Amino acid sequence: MRAKATYEDQLLNDWGIIHFHLGLRDAQGNVPRTGVVLFAFVRGDVVHCIGFFDHRSWSKIEVLEILQRNWPHAVEHARVKGVTGLDVTDEDRAAASTVCCKGSASMPSRTRRR
Repeated sequence: MRAKATYEDQLLNDWGIIHFHLGLRDAQGNVPRTGVVLFAFVRGDVVHCIGFFDHRSWSKIEVLEILQRNWPHAVEHARVKGVTGLDVTDEDRAAASTVCCKGSASMPSRTRRR
């Protein structure tokens, strides 16, 4: 049985994106917090690497844009059809997450691959 987390991971809760601290394990077997983390979208035994970001990048739209551009099925469940003109900044998204609102993101319906 898995222990219940003592913190809220909004990126995981809202979008299924997990983060990995990139460091060496300490004597207790834990990886200490690092300045840079790897954000990833995991399904089954496949890890889709989104990118390396600063540890404070939880509300950056860039993370969701990369997710949508490469794996559009991963965000389809959250798409609101017929709503236009919503312009939410990274700061707005961060503030909303502190009062238990799912982070919203205004993105084109199809983001072109780079």
